[in-house]
Amino acid sequence: MSLPAALSREWLNELATKYGENNVRKLASLIVDKEMIEPARKDLEREELAKSLVADEEDFEKLKELTGEESKPEVFKKLIEPEFIDTLPKEIYTDNMETVRQDLAPKIERGRQFFERDVVSLIQKINGENNEEIVPTKAIGLAHLKEIGPAYAAGDAETFNSSLEAYLDEIDANKPVGMSGMGVDVESIYNRFSPFYLSMVIYLAAFVISCLGWIVWRDPLKRAAYSLVVLGLTIQILGIIARVVISGRPPVTNLYSSFIFVSAAGILFLLIAEKITKLGVGTLMASTLGFIVLMWAWAMSISDGDTFTVLQAVLDTQFWLSTHVICISLGYCATIAAGFLGIAYIFGALVTKVFDKNTRRLFANVIYGVVCFGLLFSFFGTVLGGLWADDSWGRFWGWDPKENGALMIVLWNALVLHARWAGLIRARGLATLAVLGNIVTVWSWEAVNQMGVGLHAYGGSEGNRMAYVGMFWLVNLVVVSIALIPTSYWSSYRNDDTPCEKTA
Repeated sequence: MSLPAALSREWLNELATKYGENNVRKLASLIVDKEMIEPARKDLEREELAKSLVADEEDFEKLKELTGEESKPEVFKKLIEPEFIDTLPKEIYTDNMETVRQDLAPKIERGRQFFERDVVSLIQKINGENNEEIVPTKAIGLAHLKEIGPAYAAGDAETFNSSLEAYLDEIDANKPVGMSGMGVDVESIYNRFSPFYLSMVIYLAAFVISCLGWIVWRDPLKRAAYSLVVLGLTIQILGIIARVVISGRPPVTNLYSSFIFVSAAGILFLLIAEKITKLGVGTLMASTLGFIVLMWAWAMSISDGDTFTVLQAVLDTQFWLSTHVICISLGYCATIAAGFLGIAYIFGALVTKVFDKNTRRLFANVIYGVVCFGLLFSFFGTVLGGLWADDSWGRFWGWDPKENGALMIVLWNALVLHARWAGLIRARGLATLAVLGNIVTVWSWEAVNQMGVGLHAYGGSEGNRMAYVGMFWLVNLVVVSIALIPTSYWSSYRNDDTPCEKTA
């Protein structure tokens, strides 16, 4: 048992002894009442009473005489002092306090229920989700542990080995609730293997080979690059599965894991696009996306440390993590994948003759399909997020920065599709707007978390990475600027038998 787990157990045992209650829910109720509600009740009552008295002009005039103050803020400040408010005349204090207590009762009850749910969840984490009674604990392996140190100091190998073996056997026989040997073994392999770092290196190698494939030995190098990306993605997916096994949670639980998941899904989209177009640009963009996002995640792990963070109470739900979070993450990855395909279209059509009219049409159709996918999952993810917010915070929508960001992705994808349907843009315009979708997505996905405001502020991190966000935006804006070059200068448009696109 780890030290934090042991300390949690010790804390739980102390509370169970203190309140003489071993039932999880009853103990949680007592903890909330005694440790949270009761200490705060008098302060709340005093503050609400002061507000009501100051608001009543007749009472305010009396209070000015009693306090010696003239302004309402100063009278209020005096009233909330515990030693003063209890000395108020009975005719002022008693009647008003009774009304205040009646008004506060529903609010306090709602607060009690909210806190009780979180405390029950915390106790169940320590005690085991299926245990309704507090499970007594003992000092596991302590006797053997006391023998190991002296034996080592004395050079007594026989005693040291036997005590160590007995200690490990006792630890193994008394594993913490919910702990599996498989999870421990997988975590050990995961830490030694560093799958995401390895994938990042493979994506970099694939990028270099893919670039070389546009210069020499195109077909062999194109196949080699594609195979390397598939290998990197396979290792990355195995790493994601390992994290699920280790944490017992869905694949996305924090910002770091969202980077890992979104990049994997985005690479899969780009590999499918490569299978459709067979130009090599899907592989190039997949390796680029994989390297950039995993490098970003690697920097995040360096600055933040532990990537298996303890979930915030509001996130402690398997259902919403498996529905809303997965849906919104798929919306992110599809929009990002469409943006990278847009970059591939712009540079491919600008500097090569590979993108003839039919290829451009095919590529635009692929971008269109990915944007449709992004809109679908962004919309459903946003709606599910609203339902989760209603369940947790009592309102479906509150114009929180993160909520606004999710809505921006939905609206942007809808704008792109409507512009296409209305004939306002063609292939080049679709690719350009898809690149701008990268900016919108990274704003919603990463930037709003760094603001540290709103109910979703828990998505932030120790290191402020707005500089990375700014650089990413700048690169995409440069690409959009390049896309505005008249198509008469684009290599792939020069041999068309139809007039060049003037705008979109």
